[in-house]
Amino acid sequence: MADWVIVVDDDETNLKLAGRILSRNGIRVTALKSGQSLLEYMKTHEGPDLVLLDIMMPGMDGYETLINLRQVESGKDVPVIFLTGDEKRGAETKGLSLGAMDFIKKPFVPEVLNLRVRHTIDLDHLQKQLAKEVVIKTKEANTDAMTGLLNKAASEAAISKEIAETDGMLIMIDLDSFKLVNDLYGHDMGDKILIRFAELLRSVLREGDIPGRVGGDEFVAFCRHVNDREVLQQKCDVLNAEILKSAKEYMGEDMAIPLGVSMGAVCVPDYGNDFEDLRKKADAALYLVKQEGKHGCSMYANEDDKAVLQGADDINELQMVYGERNIQKGAVLVGGETFRSIYRYLVRFAINYPVEIRFVSFEIEGEQAVDLNEITEEFAKLSSSVLRISDVVVCHSPGRVLMLLPKADGENWTVPVNRVLETWKSEGKANVEISYTSKKL
Repeated sequence: MADWVIVVDDDETNLKLAGRILSRNGIRVTALKSGQSLLEYMKTHEGPDLVLLDIMMPGMDGYETLINLRQVESGKDVPVIFLTGDEKRGAETKGLSLGAMDFIKKPFVPEVLNLRVRHTIDLDHLQKQLAKEVVIKTKEANTDAMTGLLNKAASEAAISKEIAETDGMLIMIDLDSFKLVNDLYGHDMGDKILIRFAELLRSVLREGDIPGRVGGDEFVAFCRHVNDREVLQQKCDVLNAEILKSAKEYMGEDMAIPLGVSMGAVCVPDYGNDFEDLRKKADAALYLVKQEGKHGCSMYANEDDKAVLQGADDINELQMVYGERNIQKGAVLVGGETFRSIYRYLVRFAINYPVEIRFVSFEIEGEQAVDLNEITEEFAKLSSSVLRISDVVVCHSPGRVLMLLPKADGENWTVPVNRVLETWKSEGKANVEISYTSKKL
């Protein structure tokens, strides 16, 4: 497409001469006789490649026209060359200070007019192309290629800047049991899940909030002007429900991986404005969720805050703090301290009530090359996915997984145990030896 120049001059002879010279060199020309005509024309047309603008015109001169042109959307970035017969140096200085690219003296010298127009158009095109490339390169450097979210460095920089001047909530987010997706269904499926989760994360955030991918299955978000645990819980519930729904759409309804979301948050500026310090606090809250069985959320609280919570007397608030809002299928996968507390409680419960509770210990043995820590964690996660919601599982140590099976009367306790072993075998897991012992509480 030919380059397009608008020539603005109140002298009919100059308009015709400029038009004839430029047209012979393949440039499309539009001729206008006043600054006001140019402004009206630009309101309804896209900007040209260049405007040749006479300075000395009746009514609105070239200087005023240029100032007003920059207020019109299509004229903000259009390069302008002033046309003038004025020999005074002040005219050129004033024009350049207003943003003109060049000056051309009248009467026109055809070769000079063509060269300066061509040079200015080419230079402007080059500058705009370079600007676009800078934007693209900057975006690529700051964006996680897979999810389209900010990458680790860019999200940290953006959030650090935001929390220096804005209150809100910093959230660290993990996808629970994501490794099993890669192991059982392949990395292409894992990528599909990560892309879908990024979409879901954007959907629960508002304009102005900042989401990012830290790496692997770890994400971060900053929510502006939010410090309510219930809001965090609502976002967590939606993410858990939707990612599981999507996973079953992708992998089939019989997909048994306990895929979910764990979130740890910290309020800003309640606990400071330093990103690294806040990240550690959010990570501490996230760790508590992981220890308590995952698929949930927690807000960081120091000892003073915990004392306030302990003194709360509203029954609804207490239920929200201590309750599990989003109960998923499968057994509860907990940490060692929580397992010990549950074990002791069930021992007491069994003393007063005629309910048989089985304590099962699985021992995992493999060759030296086997990563026993990883295999133990996988076995615990798989066990959790196929057991009942009333059962409890813990990774006791490398090679040892413990279970509590309430109401496992008589020989019925072997049913869930065999289901775990059969599922493990059917999933084609690592070639290890698994044995177990059991005892009634």
